[in-house]
Amino acid sequence: MRARAVGVATERLLAPLDQHLARPPFTAGDRLTMADFPIACEVHRWINLPQPRTERAHLDRWYAGMLARPSARGVLDLALS
Repeated sequence: MRARAVGVATERLLAPLDQHLARPPFTAGDRLTMADFPIACEVHRWINLPQPRTERAHLDRWYAGMLARPSARGVLDLALS
């Protein structure tokens, strides 16, 4: 799959996640669960790739909250290489 096609497909997947995060603070509801961690790793990769992306207020808020967690240090603050 070409890079542009992957980007378009990923953006389509992030749109419903952004809409979902408008209501609960975490992916599975009102509390942090194991569901948040793998999604945070994927969002970290997507946000840090050198390509255009759509800003998503709810997803960006959630991701900032995940970055602020002490447990994210050493994982979500690593540069992509």
